[in-house]
Amino acid sequence: MISVLLVFSLLLHLVTFYLLILLTQRINQLKHAQSEHDLEAIDAALSAHLEAVRAENQALLDALDEHQVKRDQAAPIERREEAAPREEQTSARGPAEERTPSAGAEAVPAPPPIDGVQDRVEPSLSAQVLHLAEAGHDVEHIAKQLKIGKGEVELMLNLHRKQHAAKR
Repeated sequence: MISVLLVFSLLLHLVTFYLLILLTQRINQLKHAQSEHDLEAIDAALSAHLEAVRAENQALLDALDEHQVKRDQAAPIERREEAAPREEQTSARGPAEERTPSAGAEAVPAPPPIDGVQDRVEPSLSAQVLHLAEAGHDVEHIAKQLKIGKGEVELMLNLHRKQHAAKR
């Protein structure tokens, strides 16, 4: 009778271990499926955000282009308007009045001496971006090298391309 109970207990233990193994496999499958689903959701959210940023950047570029066109159209008119009053002012004064400062004007101090001062040229951030892009580096590498965002690099490159296209 004891042998029957031992055999029965052994069978129950084997079935229990088998069920535990199946259960752990199923849990791992669900975790893996959940992590893939989470990664897909994160990827979709980042893609949507990136598209929104690109659309916003494009709107900014369009607004800058419109502003540039308006400024270019208004500049010749302003130059003509500014030139006319200057001519009137110089013709109203005599040659001696043009050379002497007015009574209310303060004396301007002489600039400091510049002997021994060396000019130091530091390239701007956009110049560094363009230099690296011309060297063949991709946007990610440029962003990491200069410690700025990829969107900022893309914006600078797009602005440069548009300015070059407008000049041609």
